Amino acid sequence: MALDKPYQFAMSLMKPENRERFLDDQAGYLDDWDLNPVQRRAVLDMDLNTMIAEVDAETFEDAA
Repeated sequence: MALDKPYQFAMSLMKPENRERFLDDQAGYLDDWDLNPVQRRAVLDMDLNTMIAEVDAETFEDAA
């Protein structure tokens, strides 16, 4: 199973240069990721509960 986009986005922030890029232009950095509107809004709003729910939802959809 391929990793889902929200998970890949989160893992990208482990690299200091990606964190710096994200902090400099959050919306611009998110343009590089194929996030749906709910996922994108959750990241921009720093809504951790929605971020977790969206990762779980994609994981279960991929497993079906």
